[in-house]
Amino acid sequence: MKYHTPLITAALLASLLVGCSKHPPAAPKVTNLGVVEVSDGSTNRIDMGGGRVCIIKSLILKDSMLKDATIDGKTATTSQKDALLKDQKVILMISVEEKDSSGVTRVIFSDNSSASSDQTVGFSDGVTSISLKPHIK
Repeated sequence: MKYHTPLITAALLASLLVGCSKHPPAAPKVTNLGVVEVSDGSTNRIDMGGGRVCIIKSLILKDSMLKDATIDGKTATTSQKDALLKDQKVILMISVEEKDSSGVTRVIFSDNSSASSDQTVGFSDGVTSISLKPHIK
């Protein structure tokens, strides 16, 4: 439930803003970035169209348990990364930049979140909803 809290909060805020308007609500723009490969300290720049760029900075949370862990009575080491990556957490620092008519780039949205590898996360700036699935390289 804690992973859905930012999405629910954003949806409630958006519904309040739309509910107060006398004009018919505009259809929200939804952007699914799909699977985004992340690694510790990496930065991904994804063109969203319309002059917008999504910048995703990632940080892999390191856990001493990941060096040696026992799974079903077997010891897993870092050479068995696939079994361990499912539980690794990624910190995502996401911002959306847009160039205005004079060519000046400005940040129009910024948010931070944590997720597990291959877990879909979503963000919203009240106008655009963004979803992605981080995959640890």
